[in-house]
Amino acid sequence: PGYIWALIFLCALLLAVLPVEWCKKAAAAVALREKPDPKILYQDESQYCYIAVEQLSKQPDKRAFMQDKLMHSKIIMGNILDLQYSYAQIYAAVTKRLAGKNQKISALVIGGGGYVYPRYIQKVWPGSSVDVVEIDPGVTKAAIEALGLSRDTTIKTITMDARNYIDELLENKRNGREIPKYHFIYEDAINDYSVPYQLTTKEFNDKIVQTLTDDGVYMVNLIDIYESGLFLGAIVKTLQQTFTSVNVVAEEKFHSSRNTFVVIASHRQINLDGLALEKPVVGLELWVLNDTEIEALVDKTGGLVLTDDYVPVENLLAPVVRKSATDLLVAEYRKHALEFKRQGELDQAITRYRQMFQLDPIHSIECYNEIALMLATQGKTQQTVETFKKALDYNEKSGLNSNMANIYLSLGIALKKLGRTEQAQTQFDSAIAGYRQFLEKDPKSIKTLVRLGNALAERARFAEAARYFQKAVTLNPAILENHVKTIQAMQFAGRLDSAIEITKSSIQFFSLRNQKQTVEQLKKYLQMLQYRKFQQQQQKKPD
Repeated sequence: PGYIWALIFLCALLLAVLPVEWCKKAAAAVALREKPDPKILYQDESQYCYIAVEQLSKQPDKRAFMQDKLMHSKIIMGNILDLQYSYAQIYAAVTKRLAGKNQKISALVIGGGGYVYPRYIQKVWPGSSVDVVEIDPGVTKAAIEALGLSRDTTIKTITMDARNYIDELLENKRNGREIPKYHFIYEDAINDYSVPYQLTTKEFNDKIVQTLTDDGVYMVNLIDIYESGLFLGAIVKTLQQTFTSVNVVAEEKFHSSRNTFVVIASHRQINLDGLALEKPVVGLELWVLNDTEIEALVDKTGGLVLTDDYVPVENLLAPVVRKSATDLLVAEYRKHALEFKRQGELDQAITRYRQMFQLDPIHSIECYNEIALMLATQGKTQQTVETFKKALDYNEKSGLNSNMANIYLSLGIALKKLGRTEQAQTQFDSAIAGYRQFLEKDPKSIKTLVRLGNALAERARFAEAARYFQKAVTLNPAILENHVKTIQAMQFAGRLDSAIEITKSSIQFFSLRNQKQTVEQLKKYLQMLQYRKFQQQQQKKPD
């Protein structure tokens, strides 16, 4: 009878929607709901979107804030100073550069996300006034429940649309009331392709400037591709109608890649030279667009100014959407390539990498490098050399010089195996020069320190290599491999006394951590070094 089917349907519906725990489990068992994901620490359906907090790793405890399945914020719990996104690092570097000697700043953040950057401001500039305009109370709740935001935080949250909040401030000003004047306003509500168009227009910018101090700064982050650049160009042109100074900064990437740009607008001239040396972005390759590059962006749009009457953001972002579809396919090829490589099926992995750069040539450098390393594993040294050379050629033609030092080092090793000693030494010298440049920007990069040490060791400059290996050990003494590299470099440099002392120190370090197997390995190496030392002493004795 019909009523039985109606009853069955009603029961299934209840299982699918009721929040009761047994209903959730039962519904998941019969595929009426998704099975619980252990990585999801928190989830909620607000009136605006689906919200979740996902655990990306446990050591360190890294979490992601998600809205409608898209990642909008990342945080390492307990370390708010370790900003995970390039745009947040750029925000921080520019703020540090412009805040000068101010011990406290007044800041407005449009869009709460995981409340990472607002807390960063409070940590770096204690006592600062930080307001957050967040339209969705579910976002703030998630930050408190799962991202470490204190319930007693002094960050003031205004739960409304940012345009309405700015309108409210200006209405109060017209009525003779005192309103806050912000040193910095950060626009963090443009999420990928979800653009609150009312926050991008000239009319909004004209209102924003009235809430800034005379030397205040307005920063906007957004997604675009420089080569197309329609949305970015329109944002720049629109801001230029309100502000006398407009700059653009991004992480250095291929100009045909999807990228996050930070647009910096103010009534004061801003010098961004050497911005990459500021502490928040040390180690990040930055691209500060010059006047010609900014003018080219504006020209692409035909001088379009976004107004409340005309804001075609979907059309402006269409090239980015098309590129994202390609990026998804590339990600699948990369995933399959890595899985084949893990399983030892190197020919299959190489095929996937070839398909990957045929689909999008921008990934040629990565693919050539991976293919060359796998060819080397297969003992195909000549093919390895040829592939590394292709990677270098493509890298140089691209004008980015990305990852060149690593390629020089790998190519040098391959040439050395073929007995081409002079050619190999040239590549090692190029690698050394490249790694030194990296260290000028990030002197605490353990990977770069070790790679520089490796390149120096290939040139038989063992004493110098040992210094860089030792620096890596000092930064993170838990990595056994770097202890061993330091010891061996000292040994090959003929400094057995130093090698013995470093080995003893390493044994003591790992003994305190009860790593018995590691200690035994080091003790055997110590015995070998001491025997070599004894032999040296015997050879020096007169007959």
